[in-house]
Amino acid sequence: MNAYLFPIKQAIITFPFLALALTVPFLIVQYRKYGYVNKLRSTILYSLLLYAITAYYLVILPLPKLLDNCEAYGSFWSYMQWQPFTFVSDIGRETSFAWNSFSSYTQLLKERSFLQVLFNMVLTIPLGIYLRYYFRCSFRATLFLSLGVSLFFELTQVTGLYGIYTCPYRLFDVDDLMLNTTGGIIGFLIAPIVYTFLPRSEKLDEKVNLSELRVGFIRRSIAFAIDLFVMTIVTAIMSLLLSGATLLTYQLTSGTLDASASRLLSAGLAMLLYFVLIPAVCGGRTLGKWITRIHIVEDVRQSDARHVTWRGLLKRYGLLYFVYGLLDVMNMIAQFGEITMQASIGILFLQFLLILGIFVHVIISMVKGDKLLFYERLSGTRNVVTEGEREARTEAEHKMEASVIGRQEEESDQPSVITSALLAQRKDVEVVHSSVGEASQSPRSKLTEQSEQQSEPAVEAVPYEHEEQQPSHETGRKTYTLGEMVPELDELPRSNITSEEVEREVERLRAKVALLEKREKEGKD
Repeated sequence: MNAYLFPIKQAIITFPFLALALTVPFLIVQYRKYGYVNKLRSTILYSLLLYAITAYYLVILPLPKLLDNCEAYGSFWSYMQWQPFTFVSDIGRETSFAWNSFSSYTQLLKERSFLQVLFNMVLTIPLGIYLRYYFRCSFRATLFLSLGVSLFFELTQVTGLYGIYTCPYRLFDVDDLMLNTTGGIIGFLIAPIVYTFLPRSEKLDEKVNLSELRVGFIRRSIAFAIDLFVMTIVTAIMSLLLSGATLLTYQLTSGTLDASASRLLSAGLAMLLYFVLIPAVCGGRTLGKWITRIHIVEDVRQSDARHVTWRGLLKRYGLLYFVYGLLDVMNMIAQFGEITMQASIGILFLQFLLILGIFVHVIISMVKGDKLLFYERLSGTRNVVTEGEREARTEAEHKMEASVIGRQEEESDQPSVITSALLAQRKDVEVVHSSVGEASQSPRSKLTEQSEQQSEPAVEAVPYEHEEQQPSHETGRKTYTLGEMVPELDELPRSNITSEEVEREVERLRAKVALLEKREKEGKD
């Protein structure tokens, strides 16, 4: 048992460091793909990382003490086992198991040969669960992926950790391939148990509206770090162009007043280019904002397709980099100005107070949940999540569907003259019913005796089949009759209608039937 506990302990120790190293790439991928970070998805994926580390360590640990291990472990071919089901004979040879003895079953759980078989299957059961639940793989895909992962494990062992060791230090066993693949299939079969306490992976983003999400400070910090790196490169290029110097002479004169002034001017021009002109043309995006899938908008221009103007960007970054420029000017005065020691200390103290004030302002904004900083409030700009074409199309469809449903509900509360005309003229009712009832294929209904007596003499009665049954439309478990869908049919007077009006009424009834089907389906889900 200690042979299995040691790799698990090492995996638990390694996991925090590897998870921390992958945090920024993970966040960027989540921002780019989904537009935000889902906590449940993050938990699932980080648990997958922990499982992957644990499984890999169980395969390779413990490592040999020497790289040249051929004398201790034998030749390459001595670590190949190609006979299937050898584990059955190993269990029979190393244990006293008997089918008709209950005590031998409990003893079996302590035997090395049986535990090795059991752990080989358990090793890949989580893999099958992840493949079916999160990645939504089919049975065939899970089968081949489990076999592929098992083959990867065996090749890792038989190649001596990809050639790091001279000879293999573990056995390449065809039984391990079979048992690992079986474990993946078992995981696939028991994966539906996860659905009882976790939502389906395809529904994790179902109730998320990207247009309503606030851009957090972590996301902004990643974008700022990327932009600051690019800004440094652009500033250096601007300084070289303005000074007309080579890289060597620029390095030699970097400590002079002229070089500091040139660098400050270059930083201002680089800010205008990178943070004002480029975002004004690219819809409020810099490279960092594009990578993290955010952009800048002006509050007064939310409905404008351009999102933000160069004036808004100039106000925003002018306020932000005014603070940066002020700190740089203070440095120049303290370094090159002919001032007393007390004045230099005063300048350093002012710099400290300014930096401390910004830090406190950011902390207070984070604690209060206010995502806007001082330069955003003063400039009337803010960061928003960039919606992809798919999200924008889905949101537009939802809005259109909501407006159609609202219009249909308003129409259903008011009597329809066309509907009463359809009741008066049975031939036209027959047209409507044949159009709507193609999906339901339900029998026709007869008119009530009261409507028969009130019908106009000019309208010839048309006999209906199945007099006892009303027309109906089945949607799942419940059956909706024509009277339930259009209750005003039996109450309103008749009138003459045109074919265009009939077509419009047919479309309205079709939409109503589709709405009933959708509501019934949502009720089931």
